[in-house]
Amino acid sequence: MISNTHDSRLTGFGALALVGLAAFALSLLQLGQLLGWQSLPELLDAGSFTRVLAWQAWAPRTLMAILLGAGLGIAGCLMQQVLRNPLASPTTMGTAAGAQLALTVAMLLMPSTLEQGRTLVALGGAVLATAVVLLLSMKDRLAPVSVALSGMLVTLYCGALSHALMLLNEQRLASMFLWGAGNLDQYGWQGLARLWPLLAACGVVALALRRPLAMLELGSNGAASLGVPTQWIRLGALGAAVLITALVVGEVGLIGFVGLVTPSLVRLLGPRTFLARLLWCIPVGALLLLIADTAAQLLTPWLGARLIPTGAMTALIGAPVLVWLLRRHSSAFGATREGLQPGRHANWLSWSVVLVLFGATVWLALSWGPAAQGWHWTPWSELEPVWQWRAPRVFSAALAGALLALAGTIIQRLTHNPMASPEILGISSGAAMCLVALLLFWPLAPRLAQLGAAGAGSAAALALLLWLSRQQHMGPHRLLLTGIGLGAAADALVRLLLSGGDAQALALLTWLSGSTYQNIVNEHQWLLAWALACAMAAALMLRWIRLLGLGGEMPQSLGVPMAAARAGVLLVACLAAAGATMVVGPLSFVGLMAPHMAHRWSGRQAGMHLLAAGLFGAWLMILADWAGRTLIYPDQLPAGLLAALLGGVYWLWQWRGQRSGR
Repeated sequence: MISNTHDSRLTGFGALALVGLAAFALSLLQLGQLLGWQSLPELLDAGSFTRVLAWQAWAPRTLMAILLGAGLGIAGCLMQQVLRNPLASPTTMGTAAGAQLALTVAMLLMPSTLEQGRTLVALGGAVLATAVVLLLSMKDRLAPVSVALSGMLVTLYCGALSHALMLLNEQRLASMFLWGAGNLDQYGWQGLARLWPLLAACGVVALALRRPLAMLELGSNGAASLGVPTQWIRLGALGAAVLITALVVGEVGLIGFVGLVTPSLVRLLGPRTFLARLLWCIPVGALLLLIADTAAQLLTPWLGARLIPTGAMTALIGAPVLVWLLRRHSSAFGATREGLQPGRHANWLSWSVVLVLFGATVWLALSWGPAAQGWHWTPWSELEPVWQWRAPRVFSAALAGALLALAGTIIQRLTHNPMASPEILGISSGAAMCLVALLLFWPLAPRLAQLGAAGAGSAAALALLLWLSRQQHMGPHRLLLTGIGLGAAADALVRLLLSGGDAQALALLTWLSGSTYQNIVNEHQWLLAWALACAMAAALMLRWIRLLGLGGEMPQSLGVPMAAARAGVLLVACLAAAGATMVVGPLSFVGLMAPHMAHRWSGRQAGMHLLAAGLFGAWLMILADWAGRTLIYPDQLPAGLLAALLGGVYWLWQWRGQRSGR
């Protein structure tokens, strides 16, 4: 046994040494690329510009990557030890996103506070976000799946809020977008001088708490019986991890998933004690971030003028690791199947009320709004002049909402998962990724090509999601987390594509937020045709949708060709999500809200559920578009982004309600 442990340690040291040599070689290669190989001899000249550039830019950035990687490795190790959760990290806990949101708010509203209080601002946001995640997970006793889902939700919501604030300040949008994606550029040694004493102090705190933290492996009761003040120890360790995250985000922006990947890699090396894992996390985290940052710099020339943010590279690496961890720790997710709860059947009076409400909302969106003289109600006789400006937006928003509702309803019924939607499962993100890539390389691509790219991206995302979660006893929460991981990978690729911050990238970023103001006259007609085609396909497959929703072997016993039926129905959902994504972006939560509202109102019958969901989805998106257009006039918020902000609150409430009901 001792021999095996010794051999595993030697193997771990050897692997770490090889990775360190590779990182050093990559860093030297990047230095040669930065300075030019012919200029390297000038490094010996004390007065040369080459030496100044290497000393003031390359060396500080390299050491910054090492320092921040080590810090994030410690933070991830502390969080996972305190919460006994292999999925805990500054990214999955929402800590980093909360710090970034606080800094964005301060940068836009109170920039003077960032001169001396940047760390305090980031720390405040990180603490609040982490507290929200812990409160949401408290009734589940901080179960791994509950913490991870709550943390990823808070991350999505904080990101949507940051995005909204940036869109309202377009003059600073390019620099803020690049900083928010994680930029390690250094122009001297000031940043390192500020950070290393604080990060070192956090490391000392972690080492001082090593014994009581190791005793937490005995459980709360076991550790308390040995005299360990478990609550204070957890609070101190979690506070150190949150402070490390705030320091990193405050200095270089969001660096995703390093705190998740590092402890996972360390566990593969075989250390048995908490102290050994903590010490291993320091070099592994440092090398991981150094390699990611060096790779980002080496790849930058291949993308022309586009600068690849380091945070996007780490997210691109970390999202697949999150999916791998979900597969490896599948026993933590159970095998429950949480179908939609029975709803009530609507009568003709209920339908009449909803239809009247929908018509009134359409009239409100067309007639009521701010003008030069204040709020103005446009009478029917004067509606024609403004019709050409407002009607295309209203109709486009309605059609996009109906398509998202159709996709969400189909996915929820087939997966028996009331928390599933195309936005949350990464399907919309897959569509957005392929569409952004197409428009960057073919800006004048026709609508048919755009629809093809979006449809292919959504179908590929859904196929990959189902393949990764193909086990027979797949829990609904595991499906959600896998989808969120895939969505994070797709979003990282989008950030890589848009990292240049040029005019084209900014226009695409505005579109990604769900703006409908580009839907001019006749622009909504293609969306109407697409929506009608998806609705007709769903109607033709209604029997399959109804029977597949029963689950188990019953559909096959009733003559349903399972593989073909499931593929056909899910293809309709993908195409519907793709069409909606082209109008309102990848994040709106309408695909989650509308099926829930419709189910509570229309009951379990599939046809009525789909019809009511489409109606509620259109209504929600019309309201979001009207509110975004009028509430902060003359500025505007995109309909998709505003729907995401409202939908995030709804998902928080829905998730909390599910947890409380158990």
